[in-house]
Amino acid sequence: MDNLIKIERNALSRLPIAFQDTSLLNDLVAKKKELFERRYNLVQSEIFNENMLVVSCGRYIKFLQINMDSDLSKANSSDFKDIDIDFMPEVEISKIWPTSKKEYLQIVAKDNTQNLILIVTWDFINNHEISMLQIKSDPGQKPQNYIVKGMN
Repeated sequence: MDNLIKIERNALSRLPIAFQDTSLLNDLVAKKKELFERRYNLVQSEIFNENMLVVSCGRYIKFLQINMDSDLSKANSSDFKDIDIDFMPEVEISKIWPTSKKEYLQIVAKDNTQNLILIVTWDFINNHEISMLQIKSDPGQKPQNYIVKGMN
């Protein structure tokens, strides 16, 4: 994003003031501001299939296999595993859904810079990707409005 802003500023500086259109530069700066204003401190957690605690924040996911009889208050941060996926900084996880297979979950994320919806089916037992779907989205469209069938 910073590189695009630099390129646009450089291009504008070469034009006479009367021919400078700063609308694209203003849009880029507004998008950058929006990216930084997102609430990355919003932590979401959910228990799936009675044995998997999944915690997400921004573009990061951690998970823990649990026993419903165990005391979760005794779990510490070293017990959690990182999901073995590296989303770009512009990607924000919107929702995590269960699937028909207990070990698989679907991660719905949005890349706001490229207007992409990412739907990743993840095997949390073996910690690897099963499938990924990328959809071009309309700006402002919520990722939860896209329904995916047949991905499990």
